[in-house]
Amino acid sequence: MKIKSIHIKNVRGFQDEQIELNMVPNKPSLLVAPNGSGKSSFAIAFQSLQKNKLSVPENEIYNYDLSRKPELEIIMEDGSSFISNENNHQIQSFFSVYVINNKNKPKASIRNISGTRVASVKMCVEPIVLINKIPGDVKIDYSLEMFYALDNLSKGTIPSIKELLKNYKYLSDFNVDDLLHIKKALKTIDEFLERLKVYSGTKKEVWAKIESDDLHELERIGILASRVQHLKNIYPTDNNAQLYLRAIQIVKTYADNPQNFKKKIEYAKYQTDYNLFNALFASLKETWRGIKPKIQGDKLIVEIPDSSALSNGERDIIVFLAMLERAKTALVKENNILIIDEIFDYLDDANFISAYYYILELIFKMQKENKNIYPIIMSHLNPEFFDYFPRNQALCVYYLKPQSIHPTSDNIMKVLRKRENNLGKDDDWISKYMLHFYKSYDASVDKLLGDAVKSWGGVQNFKRNCQRQMDLYLENKDPYEPIFVCIWLRECIEKYVYERLSEESKKEFFDGNQAKGTRSKLMYAEKCGISFPTSFLLLGPIYNDPLHPNNGFGKKDLRQTLYSRLQNNTIRGMIEKIVKNTIEF
Repeated sequence: MKIKSIHIKNVRGFQDEQIELNMVPNKPSLLVAPNGSGKSSFAIAFQSLQKNKLSVPENEIYNYDLSRKPELEIIMEDGSSFISNENNHQIQSFFSVYVINNKNKPKASIRNISGTRVASVKMCVEPIVLINKIPGDVKIDYSLEMFYALDNLSKGTIPSIKELLKNYKYLSDFNVDDLLHIKKALKTIDEFLERLKVYSGTKKEVWAKIESDDLHELERIGILASRVQHLKNIYPTDNNAQLYLRAIQIVKTYADNPQNFKKKIEYAKYQTDYNLFNALFASLKETWRGIKPKIQGDKLIVEIPDSSALSNGERDIIVFLAMLERAKTALVKENNILIIDEIFDYLDDANFISAYYYILELIFKMQKENKNIYPIIMSHLNPEFFDYFPRNQALCVYYLKPQSIHPTSDNIMKVLRKRENNLGKDDDWISKYMLHFYKSYDASVDKLLGDAVKSWGGVQNFKRNCQRQMDLYLENKDPYEPIFVCIWLRECIEKYVYERLSEESKKEFFDGNQAKGTRSKLMYAEKCGISFPTSFLLLGPIYNDPLHPNNGFGKKDLRQTLYSRLQNNTIRGMIEKIVKNTIEF
């Protein structure tokens, strides 16, 4: 359901402000506002949501007038609304909310230099709490003998779950609510176990008897059936009897000590999150690897001890990723709101794309969990800056207060500039055959291209060289030619959608308006019903801008800009998935 509007009273700069929206779940929204127009007021209202009320700090109440009562209301498209104030917490009952904002704080220091006191200020980052309270581990007492006096059965008939109870991934996916009402299930399980005491024969014979005589009854027990579905992924070679015998032991272990079992699940969730956090930071740029989650007291935090050792872009994306991981543990309801306050405004191009990529991954993850999320990106940037985002995940734009070096070969640069003079014309052979994917080449193509491909001995050798440069780039070997990387990236993207078109649609892929650029070709493929990863469009600034040296780059060194973009680890990872065709979407 769409969020129609948000109404804020008596928070910071808002006395009584209604922001008209039409927010669609699982689609990013951009809330545009110039500096000083209320972005912080909006964020503080949501950040002040506590478990049972809206608690706005006294210094953030409108006009510092404590007689004014702050209130936050979310109005849905069907007319229903959720209100939170000092006496109400309807929003918290329906939504999980998390706010990501800038954690940079100035820190002053004074040094004595030759008898003179010199003050200096540097930007520091507050520690980011990933987990507020680390749960303690508990031991679950388990042995086969605890539940069964089954001396009649062959060894191995009852599969052990000892290792399963150490499997943090399995336990972290456990929904304890499924086990709250199992009294009737336990009665049926105990009756089955009584029957099992008189079964005899080899383990295969016992399993066969269970499947023929008991399975139909066990399958009707919902908690067992749901556990079995999870167990199939862990024990793919188990037969149904083995799977149900494992599921029965899990339920009985829970019933023996429910509180202990719940504590084990909480600890398993912590361990799973801890491993994910560590894997995330370990996968980042080499110079960032000193920054990783650490335990401080009973909390798990990320601390950046000296942010001056990082560039602003590196620092901001690390902070954003850490807070985004924290958001994943906080957004637990069916409906969730994520507010990102001004994070995008100060990122460079590469980290800007990286941040958006991680937001799309979060949306995808929550959709797989059957959750809705309303991501709200707050920015003072011109909305046109977001033009490259994919159509199916393009930002919905709203206004808070609406008003009326690497050196590249001279040869390829000459080719690009020559192409600019013919761009869009019917005889623009350079674009058609050299800079974009084409189905096949022969001597006639080299003849049309003439001197443009002479340096490489023909268009096929030119494309092979592009591929070689891409290989060097993905292997992180210098020097490589960044322009050729862009061309090969285009080649892979366009080939991907072309190969999925019908034979009839393929005929129009290389000619007409739909053939004028990679974006046009992708839109044509989408119109033909072809799905493709969002990264194809997100990477537009990488494979498009540098190949148009006269289009907005006249006063800039496009090669240096391109090189810095390509050095971004997330960009490199996105490109590698496309080139190696290991895309998941």
